Amino acid sequence: MLGTMVELLGAEREEAFWAGVENARKFFMGEADVQRALERLSRILDERGIPYAVIGALALNEWGYRRVTVGVDVLLTPEGLRVLELIRVLSLPLEKEASLDASLREKYRELWQAAQTAERE
Repeated sequence: MLGTMVELLGAEREEAFWAGVENARKFFMGEADVQRALERLSRILDERGIPYAVIGALALNEWGYRRVTVGVDVLLTPEGLRVLELIRVLSLPLEKEASLDASLREKYRELWQAAQTAERE
């Protein structure tokens, strides 16, 4: 004989189940965090003329395959990826430089100094 969800799964698992249902509701209503992230990323890429393609579960939804996801997957050209990396690095405040790995730190210093020089000119 089957019992209630709490009896079968335990209260913690039941709570996780209903949280997943709520996430799916938000997703299909266009209100999920993943959709806001895609909108923000698309705006950044479009404003800078960086070509991209949405792939993964979000792309499947466009073709009628209803899938809930929490990740935004995009495909960029190598040039587009470099531009996006520069945008990320240049928007990082100088005091956050220490958080970069060593290979990016020197590049960041050069780019930051070039940006400061360009602002003064």
